[in-house]
Amino acid sequence: MKNGFKRALSMLLCLTMVLGLFCYAPEASALVDSSGYECTAGRNTKGVTFYLKADVDMRRNTWNGIGTDKYAFEGTLDGCGYAVVGLITYLFKNAGANAVIMNLGVNGVSNGANAAGIASTLSGKIVNCWSAVKVGGTGNNGGLAAIVTGGKIINSANYGSVSGTGNVGAIAGRVANAQIECAYYAYNSADNNGSVGSRDAASSI
Repeated sequence: MKNGFKRALSMLLCLTMVLGLFCYAPEASALVDSSGYECTAGRNTKGVTFYLKADVDMRRNTWNGIGTDKYAFEGTLDGCGYAVVGLITYLFKNAGANAVIMNLGVNGVSNGANAAGIASTLSGKIVNCWSAVKVGGTGNNGGLAAIVTGGKIINSANYGSVSGTGNVGAIAGRVANAQIECAYYAYNSADNNGSVGSRDAASSI
């Protein structure tokens, strides 16, 4: 892992625990080792639920997203109606098949390939969420998720603009075997490309 990612994610998890922004199951301590700097980013998150108890301001933090290509986040994040504000990229880099992201809002900016407001790669669920993130990049760009594979986006909305050079959608950039239900977006969200940039026949939109 990059040192910046370690510091940023440790800061978000450790400091918010100390300040009471998250209440969490005992297993949540497995995210960070005894030094407080090495995040396992998904190895031990299955079955763990995190609850936001206040808005989280990310404007002064570097950030690379929760989860890695090797270790997806597999727990639940319940935003309880609060928001993560000031993002400089997606909140989750990799949300796995067991991940549930719910009752959460985000704002900020997200640029580059596979850019999105909430999740760059989603195989789990986004439920009752909203994004006001300004998304732009080189392809597979979505207002809520960039690439959705076997995942679901339900009862969620995007209010941010989305642009890119290919597979650009107001809700998701590219979907495969995915379900998008009761998802809404602002009229200017995706350069008139609609809710998804590309989809396969197995997806339900």
